Amino acid sequence: MLETVANIKTQLSIAGDKHDALLTALSRGVSTWLANECDRTLERAADIVERHHGGAVVLSLKTYPVESVTDIRQDVEGVFGADTILDSDQYVLRSDAGLVYARYGPFLSGVMAIRVKYTGGYVAAGTAPSAGQTAVPDDLKMACRLTVADLFQRRDELSLTAQSVAGSSVSIQGAIKMLPLVKAVVAKYRRMAL
Repeated sequence: MLETVANIKTQLSIAGDKHDALLTALSRGVSTWLANECDRTLERAADIVERHHGGAVVLSLKTYPVESVTDIRQDVEGVFGADTILDSDQYVLRSDAGLVYARYGPFLSGVMAIRVKYTGGYVAAGTAPSAGQTAVPDDLKMACRLTVADLFQRRDELSLTAQSVAGSSVSIQGAIKMLPLVKAVVAKYRRMAL
């Protein structure tokens, strides 16, 4: 999740745990919604494997910031054996934007001819990042907090309960009103289209 229930409760001036299940479900749903709006995976994952079409000089990874690249492989046949691994001096990583640039011309041309294995994304809110990891930025946490607070305050109108959100009988997607401040944050973190 991009924001903790404790911080959301502070935003809403809520004491006690009566609404914790609903707030947790809303925070999860809004975190997913924000990731979709940004066209990327925001939460940290390890050993991500992505395939990309070849022939370009830059690849746009889906999960960033990138902590580390395990390897990049090029193979038009899609086998991706050990002999297809690129030396790390053949590409340049812009970890903050999830961009990988081919250093000496385009990557090998072919449909899904490039495979990248890496670790990236923001460490879940409430978890201390280890060395090399990145915490969820404050403005992204705020966007999550404000959106959850808006949904929570309209919960009766929307018929939201912890069971309906967790059980997916109610979609929060149509219920979300993108506040202007949230819209600005989404624009800032949206994945670059290539």
